[in-house]
Order: sequence, then C-alpha cells, then structure tokens
Amino acid sequence: MTIDLPSVMFDEFPDDPEYLYPPGADSETTPSTFTFAFASNLVECWSAGADVYPPVSGAEFLFCPAGALSSRDRIDGSAYVDQDRVYITQEQTDYPYLCAAE
Repeated sequence: MTIDLPSVMFDEFPDDPEYLYPPGADSETTPSTFTFAFASNLVECWSAGADVYPPVSGAEFLFCPAGALSSRDRIDGSAYVDQDRVYITQEQTDYPYLCAAE
C-alpha cells in the first residue's frame, strides 16, 4: 500500500487509485486541490473519507500519531498505540479493514 496524499494506492491495483476526502470537502472538486491542514477531528486523530474519484461509496481513512487517542476502544486499545497508525475502515466502523503500523 502506498499513501501519497491525497491518493491511496493499493499496490496490487496500480490503475485504481483512491483519494482522501477531508471533512467538508466538495466531492465534485478534484482531490489534488484539497487542503489537508485541518485540526484533528477524532479526538487526537485525523479522519477523512477514502474513495475513487468521483466518489461513489467510500471508506474511512484514519491516522493516529504515536500515543494519540481516537475515543474508539478497538483503536485506542491496540497493541500498537505507541506507534503511528493508519487505518482504512469500511462502512465507517471501528473494525480496521487494514492497519499499517510502523
């Protein structure tokens, strides 16, 4: 998986990039023009939509820096809470579809 804001690329599907849509973004606006300088919006973590362009359904993209809390038990109780974490979660639930920890 490659994350190069605003795109999210699953390496097995290089021709199908998805894009991050920050809160309040106009879904008709090209994702490359979005501004990602917004305050944390899930306690100490950042949440944005992830979808193809133009968007049709989507998932949640969640970034938590090391030690940051999100108010979601499954994420805050992770064994990796002391590391930077990226989650892509389908259906905006607390259950990680994918978790990349460094």
